[in-house]
Amino acid sequence: MRTTMTIVKSLYLDNIRLLCPLGDSAATTYSAVRASISGFADDLFLVPGYERIKAARIPEAALPPLSDALLLEGLTSRQRRILRLSTPSVQALAVDSGALDAPLIWVVAPEAAQTRNNFAQQAPRYLAEQAGVSLHPTQNKILPYGRAGVFQALAEADQMLKQGQYNHVYIGASDTFFDNRSLAVLAADNRVASRSATNAFIPGEAAVFFRVSRQPLSKSAIALGAPGRALEQAHINSDQPCLGAGLDQAWKQALDCLNGSQVSTLISSLNGELYWARELGVAAMRNSAQFSEGYAHLHPADCYGDCGAATGALGIAMACQGLLENQIQGAVLIYSSSDHTPRGAVLAAR
Repeated sequence: MRTTMTIVKSLYLDNIRLLCPLGDSAATTYSAVRASISGFADDLFLVPGYERIKAARIPEAALPPLSDALLLEGLTSRQRRILRLSTPSVQALAVDSGALDAPLIWVVAPEAAQTRNNFAQQAPRYLAEQAGVSLHPTQNKILPYGRAGVFQALAEADQMLKQGQYNHVYIGASDTFFDNRSLAVLAADNRVASRSATNAFIPGEAAVFFRVSRQPLSKSAIALGAPGRALEQAHINSDQPCLGAGLDQAWKQALDCLNGSQVSTLISSLNGELYWARELGVAAMRNSAQFSEGYAHLHPADCYGDCGAATGALGIAMACQGLLENQIQGAVLIYSSSDHTPRGAVLAAR
């Protein structure tokens, strides 16, 4: 099906590079998700009551060591692991020249970026040092917006490309929950899945990087609509009841790009916590007319866990791979919700 018959195009996406608990490519990961293969295993981290948790870790052997030059930078363990798991994807993007030839917009976990060691300001330098790659000298940006950050990155990339200075822009999203302090805070709120915590999620980790442009730059390019973005005041950390208003607004903005068609597949950021299911229920009910009867719903965190700030980008990668393999037909809606206020969604089609 031609894209012009499905969605109003805003961007094209290709050259996906990723690393997650299910594999080191979009093809491998999508195949595992389709087959319902789980990357979960018993973890050494103990929640109160000395219960071990289930987790989806990337094997240590798949991660390069931290660069010697970064050992004395005062990085937290979460920041160090984010840099390590991002390295293979960045190196793959720069394989021809050893450099990224356009700006990088990088989404990382709020907790990892907003710290006293100024990680958000220094992250491009850290990433370049860790990967041994030269980043573009200007307009690189860090977005500490959590799971929905990639949709803000798409919007900012679109604005940069409209100015005509660049032919393409790179977007990355990286996160890990495997930091004792982060896990301890979440476990104290009974949010980490264990035998005694069932309204909870299984922690994961991932890094996803790709290229976006205003025109297709390869035969594998997938079209994206304009991203929808909104804020939810009744987020999971607030005392307000979940009304789903923010997600509904983000969906409506994204669904405006439907071009006389309906959504055939939904890829969500559901992770096992009831809050997100309630939020999804509201958005799905209010936008039901935009979905085809019997549409497919994929929630791949069932296989690779909650990957934090990489969640939205992973969902987009799964949509693109499904479209490339013709396993998904028509328009796909991908959405993700952050722990705090940001909500985002985007349509993809081929």
